[in-house]
Amino acid sequence: MWVAGAARSALKKLVGLPFESYERIKIPNENKEMKIEIHSVGLLKNDSHALGISFAKSGLDLDITQNLEIWAITSLEKISFNNPVQNNRINIIAGYGVGIKEDTSEICISDFAKEVLYENLLDIVPEGFNLQLEIIFPNGVFLAERTSNKSFGIVNGLSIIGTSAETYSSASPDQLEEAKTNLAKLIQNDFKGKVVFVIGENGLNLAKTYNVDLPIIKIGNWIGPLLVDAAIKKLKRSFFLVITGN
Repeated sequence: MWVAGAARSALKKLVGLPFESYERIKIPNENKEMKIEIHSVGLLKNDSHALGISFAKSGLDLDITQNLEIWAITSLEKISFNNPVQNNRINIIAGYGVGIKEDTSEICISDFAKEVLYENLLDIVPEGFNLQLEIIFPNGVFLAERTSNKSFGIVNGLSIIGTSAETYSSASPDQLEEAKTNLAKLIQNDFKGKVVFVIGENGLNLAKTYNVDLPIIKIGNWIGPLLVDAAIKKLKRSFFLVITGN
């Protein structure tokens, strides 16, 4: 959401719209918006590019991206006369500190994050142009060392794999109760006795991406209590897919 805020502010500056200290970012498939504070915006390279800066404000003390500085650089590319119809109206570029997939060099970004960008930028892109959007996390390379990204083939920085507009506390007692409830529901069905526990939304998203062929439950930071609960419920085996992030 903060990437979208910085990008929208930069794009508005590029097309001559006035600066606003907040951007209202639409949440895809929901009838609500999120108010994102914009730190600054300005024109670059003889006014052909614009830079917008925001800071991530999840409000979670254990979130390594709390206060993460985000840069979004926008520029416009005229659609070729020989190819007037192009599906990719927004080209999302991984700048410094943004994670890429090691095997393909593609930016590591979730479908939800793409939807947020398209939902909030396409209405400003002028007819006849495509948007070039470069995302930069100045501190992303350093922070990525505190994650397990490399184990999953994500290099050079932080991935953008949020799956919802909200952020969640992994240490909340509600997270523990929800995980225990989900585990109880799981064993009532045709259960094979094995389950995968993941810590956060990023872990959940990547577990699905890598086609983990077992039931998956998000447990937050409640590893010990969930192991005890699993033992009480006589699970045969539990696995942990530990990926940092919310």
